[in-house]
Amino acid sequence: MVEGGEVPAAAPATEVPPTGAAAAVAAAPPAAEERTTGPLPVPLGVFRIMAVESVAVDLPDQYPVLTLVETEGSGRRLAFRIGLPEGAALAHALHGTMAPRPLTHDLFADVLQRLSVEVVAVRLVGRFATTYLAELELMGPRGREVVACRPTDGIVLALHQKVPAPVLADERLLATGGDVAGIGTALGPRS
Repeated sequence: MVEGGEVPAAAPATEVPPTGAAAAVAAAPPAAEERTTGPLPVPLGVFRIMAVESVAVDLPDQYPVLTLVETEGSGRRLAFRIGLPEGAALAHALHGTMAPRPLTHDLFADVLQRLSVEVVAVRLVGRFATTYLAELELMGPRGREVVACRPTDGIVLALHQKVPAPVLADERLLATGGDVAGIGTALGPRS
């Protein structure tokens, strides 16, 4: 369902320390001799804090576009198509409105709350063609869990928290176009 992506030119931004699986695979900075030629490689596990800027349908396109904007630094944007139900759920969560009957995300957020499980963060960790990969970090009585999810599901659940959980994007998604290998629990599309 997730399609299309627009990645503006790279610019410096404030780093967010990696957590969980991202911290385990974070790359060391390049050696001094590597820094003398060409652009520096982006290390794995560097995340940028993003905010939902909009969920909109630009006619004649039939799919909503989710636009995330970097909250610190140059304000780079990450925009991609999402499905109609996901767009409606995101719009409800973003504006704090309730549907006449609970949506699936409302149900799941209520279950998490009743089980004393908090959404710590949602991380966009990779991209294959036009499909974005994400993971949801949860904390509850049994400890910390990181599970693979669709970006829209994770963002809706993050917005449903009493204090909205941060949305983080891997720097590589903002710095390059094309495929970005997933890290952590979201290593690629399921077969």
